[in-house]
Amino acid sequence: MTPEDPTISEVPKYTETDLAAVEQQLRTWCAQLGHRFTYDLVRGPSQHNQSESLGTDRWRLYFYTETNKYALVATPDYLGCVASSRKPRAGEWWTRGNDLPDGPFCEETWLAILRAVVAYETVRIHPVQEPVPEVVARDDPMMTGG
Repeated sequence: MTPEDPTISEVPKYTETDLAAVEQQLRTWCAQLGHRFTYDLVRGPSQHNQSESLGTDRWRLYFYTETNKYALVATPDYLGCVASSRKPRAGEWWTRGNDLPDGPFCEETWLAILRAVVAYETVRIHPVQEPVPEVVARDDPMMTGG
C-alpha cells in the first residue's frame, strides 16, 4: 500500500481551537457532577498504548470507582467510553471490560454514558431476612431443658 491508496483512512486532524473547546466542554460536564467527582483529563494516546501514530488529537478522561475504571475518548466529533475492572477475578490474570455507549461529541452521548455507568455500578442487594422465631416443643425435654 502506498500513501496515495484510497483504502488507507486519513486520521482527522483538528485545530487547537477545536481541541480546546472539547477540553472546556468535558470540564464543564464534569463540574456539573459536583465537587466530589474526581477525574484525570489527559491529551494524547491511551495509558496502555503510547504510540505516537495515535497522535495528540484526542482527549482521554479517566475516572474510577472502587471496582472499575472508566476511560472516555473525546474528539470534536466523537465521544465514547470503555469500562474495565480494576482487578482480575479469582483464577484470571486479565481484567474484564465492556464498551459503553459512544456517538457524536454531544451532551446526549455524555448522558448516555453516565446512565450506562450508573447501570454498570448497580449491584443486586438481597433483602434482609427476618430471623424465624424458634419454636420449642413443650413435650421435648431436650428442647425445654428439663
